[in-house]
Amino acid sequence: MRVTTFCDHFADAVSTGLRGLVSRYVFRTRPKKVLYEHIPKCAGTSVRSYLKSQYPFNRIYAVRGSHPARYIAHFESLPEQRRHRYDLIVGHGAHQLRRHVHPDILKATILRDPVDRVISHYFFVLRSPEHYLHHEVTTRGISLLDYATGRVSNELRNHYVSSFLEMSAEEVERSPDESVAHAFEVIRSEYDVVGTVDDLDAAIGALAAAAGFHDHFRPGKLNVTADRPTQQEIDPATIQTIADLNSLDVKLYELIRDVAVSSASA
Repeated sequence: MRVTTFCDHFADAVSTGLRGLVSRYVFRTRPKKVLYEHIPKCAGTSVRSYLKSQYPFNRIYAVRGSHPARYIAHFESLPEQRRHRYDLIVGHGAHQLRRHVHPDILKATILRDPVDRVISHYFFVLRSPEHYLHHEVTTRGISLLDYATGRVSNELRNHYVSSFLEMSAEEVERSPDESVAHAFEVIRSEYDVVGTVDDLDAAIGALAAAAGFHDHFRPGKLNVTADRPTQQEIDPATIQTIADLNSLDVKLYELIRDVAVSSASA
């Protein structure tokens, strides 16, 4: 009679894990390549975790939020063969790499109500000691209104339009209507899946179907700001100021919301 030992159990677990990896990455059909533009405070952490679970780690290129310019420059410096080898390009500023990736890559992004995004951004920084803005915001006692109207970050003023056009807020605001129309055209013509946080399941479902992912998206609560007040609990004057400062993003978001979860190239 054979006695099962801890080593036997461990060997079985390792074997099962290896079989799972082999089944996932060898025998299964590999998903299509994806570029995901992760806009800060647009449910990107949950989505990013899901996307990373679909690919081998050595086929993922992540643009780190701490130093995006450094990671973007590094990717651009790589030989074409190495750049095209990556199956997933993800992170803040991944949009800037779209001309340097494999031509068959799918492009996707998720947007959120611009006013709500700025509010979430503030309270996330306020309650995240590891964030690079936390010390400044807490030691100076910066309010939501001061945060939105100051220059502590370039992510708080018409960030959607300026990011997709790769221009500064000042530049896009010189010709607001033209900038909104141009940003909308960039998204519509270059992105395959565009969704909103309000309909996240549908957006990621569309991306999963287009890319051929093997697992279903299970939205979690990663990176969700705890005990954040709703817009209705914030001074209406502050809400209006944030909306005014992000008027281009508000217009772009309204356009995107009408066509969200559609094929940009259809």
